[in-house]
Amino acid sequence: MNSKGTYVELNEVTVVLDGVEVPGYRLTNTYTITYAGFLGTGAFVREGYIDQVYVAGIGLVTESHTATFDNGNTYDLSKTLTSYTGLARVEP
Repeated sequence: MNSKGTYVELNEVTVVLDGVEVPGYRLTNTYTITYAGFLGTGAFVREGYIDQVYVAGIGLVTESHTATFDNGNTYDLSKTLTSYTGLARVEP
C-alpha cells in the first residue's frame, strides 16, 4: 500500500467546548492511497481531504473527512467530541 499526502497548519480557531469558547488548532490533510491488491484482487485508489481541530489537553474535537474512490463513489464522515472526563484543557 502506498500513501502520500500533505498537511497544512491553519493556526488558531475558536471552538465551543462544554459551552465555552476555547482556542483550537486547525489542520487539513490531503492524501492519496494506492493499493495494488493481493494477487490483483481488491486494488483501489482513494483520494481524500481531512479537516481537523485539536484543543490542547483534550485532543481531537472535530473532524470532517471526505474521500473519493477510483470508481467515483464518495463518502463524507464527520466527528465531533460531545463530552469528556478526566481531561483538562491546557492554556496554549
